[in-house]
Amino acid sequence: MLYHQGARSDALYTVREGAIKLVRHGADGSARIVRIVKPGDLAGLEVLSGREYDASAIAIGPVRVCRLPLATLDRLRTIDSGLGQRMLEKAGDALAEAQLWLAELTAGSAPARVRVARLLLRLKTKPGSTEVFRLASSDIAAILGITVETASRVIAAFKRSGVLTPPAAGSYVMTADSDRLMQEAEGRTD
Repeated sequence: MLYHQGARSDALYTVREGAIKLVRHGADGSARIVRIVKPGDLAGLEVLSGREYDASAIAIGPVRVCRLPLATLDRLRTIDSGLGQRMLEKAGDALAEAQLWLAELTAGSAPARVRVARLLLRLKTKPGSTEVFRLASSDIAAILGITVETASRVIAAFKRSGVLTPPAAGSYVMTADSDRLMQEAEGRTD
């Protein structure tokens, strides 16, 4: 756990290795994963505007992050005039990613199989990679707003058909057949 939803924001985090899930908890006790922060991405952007953290940040397996306290950020911004612009660009990237999540994953009437495939494509460890971060079925369900059983059934079907290769014991990544996963994401299952 890097930080909790509602806590006073005091630092910005940049992910170096691994991934972090941002989990927003509702007043009714429900939890929804609102974004996955991957290497090169920033978490805790609320610190830039002085707001409380909007979600809890939880590591997905082993993770290496760089924690930048607000005082350090302020000092770095005086030394490097372009840092503020780069942080603004990263904030824009996070907003664009959130909008894509909303449009492609949680909204609309696409079948669960299509939405799971789209999510897996978004979970690639890096662009062009065949490795995707492995999430629990409960996490996939929390992201997509589907049942855990549905998420589990779709992942199992992808493994049986060879779209996904089951991970080695203890691994937080699995291998995907990118072309077939893209076909699934587009609703084409030739």
